[in-house]
Amino acid sequence: MDKKSKNANDYRRPISISLFLLPFLVSTVSCSISAPPSGKEEVVVVFLNNDGTVYETKNIYRDETIVFPEQDPVPGEQKPDCVYTFLGWDKVVEGSSRIVYEAVFSIGSIGIVAEENAIVGYEGTATEVFIPSVWEGQIIEIIDSGVFLSAPTVRSVVISKGIVTIHQNALDGASIDSLYIPSTVRYISDYMFYNRAPSSIDLDPKNPWYTMEDSVFYDGALTKLFRFCGDQTEFEMPSSVTFVGPNAFYYTPVDSISFSNGLVSIERTAFAGTKLSSAVLPISLTSIGYGGFANCHEMVSIDLPSSLTAIGEYAFFTCNRLTSIILPESLVEVGANAFQHCSSLTIYCRAASQPEGWDPQWNSSNCPVVWGYQGD
Repeated sequence: MDKKSKNANDYRRPISISLFLLPFLVSTVSCSISAPPSGKEEVVVVFLNNDGTVYETKNIYRDETIVFPEQDPVPGEQKPDCVYTFLGWDKVVEGSSRIVYEAVFSIGSIGIVAEENAIVGYEGTATEVFIPSVWEGQIIEIIDSGVFLSAPTVRSVVISKGIVTIHQNALDGASIDSLYIPSTVRYISDYMFYNRAPSSIDLDPKNPWYTMEDSVFYDGALTKLFRFCGDQTEFEMPSSVTFVGPNAFYYTPVDSISFSNGLVSIERTAFAGTKLSSAVLPISLTSIGYGGFANCHEMVSIDLPSSLTAIGEYAFFTCNRLTSIILPESLVEVGANAFQHCSSLTIYCRAASQPEGWDPQWNSSNCPVVWGYQGD
């Protein structure tokens, strides 16, 4: 466990830790400190509350035993409508003459609904919600799907240290602008942002499984791009990226992207609503998901690679400035309404006739089609 001191006034980084981390905390009444080879050194032992104020101070000799406070601390500063559970003392400093422990609390908002080791719902009306790692005596490690389906007021979610797993659609139902993810989260569903994507993600930099780089949220290996949270209009995708997740660039200000040469999959509405005027997709790409480039009203050209096998439903919905597109012969599937309301579009198909795997309504807007196209 990282021993860096935390300040609970910073509620973007709550210092709550679930019980599976308690071996790193000291909640017993005493522990031994080894004596130096010779002589006695005086040591100051400081116990801090969660707001950084001093709860208790003791002076001991290096070879003496630390006696911890007999009474559990009460949070020095609390957010309204939240429940605080004391978990123990976290050693944050150990020097030759000074040792500092900090009180660690699990913070949970009133209205949290838990079952076994998972948060399964939220029934409150707050705009800022704290997800606890301990709730009513239960160790919490999972945020389940649909927690906020009945919580349209929620705008900010802070996840406590100790949470390990976040399931798909976990944010559905709320209009979440900001999300804090602690160092303990090691699994996030590829479809966590399937229907909701926050504009701001704050990731604990000590998290080894995920990365924030230039306001973009990736997995730790930079192979999956989950969410673009920046305000830049130009973006160069790391060459390691193979997967662009659902809503990754949804209605962001990006108007120019250099794609990864290893990109394989563009998921549901990944680039929907962006200001892209053109796109050259790499030869590695095999699929474009539902609404992948929907409502890209500035797009005038897009180059599809010969590796592409699937285009999802509504993939280019209302790209009304797009005048032409060449569909490669490799395409096995084209979903219904893939080019719906592309009012200026002519479609050039390498295939001599419509392949069996294409949906009967793939060209529901009856855009002009040229079969067996051999041009560039």
